[in-house]
Amino acid sequence: MNIKKYRLEVTTTVDIEIDLDKFTPEWMDEFRGYMYPEFTSLEDHVKHIAECVASGMDEYRYIEGYGDIQDQSRIDQMGIKWNKREPSEIELYEKEESVPR
Repeated sequence: MNIKKYRLEVTTTVDIEIDLDKFTPEWMDEFRGYMYPEFTSLEDHVKHIAECVASGMDEYRYIEGYGDIQDQSRIDQMGIKWNKREPSEIELYEKEESVPR
């Protein structure tokens, strides 16, 4: 078997809106009590949601800690909206050598 390796870097942009009236300090404290104790800021939540969305987890029904993300009433309750844009940049890094197997 003659294998050629590639490494690709795909850049995806995710726009996120958070309802600040729902992400209260009390809610954040409660969330840390049962999910991610290291999440101390709104930015921690935004980064986590963006990573889940960019990796395709938004195609499933559930993101741990936020619930059923396909249920519009749940999304409204959580105060989270996002838009995943098509990859804006794909960088191909070709390995020089072919690796026989």
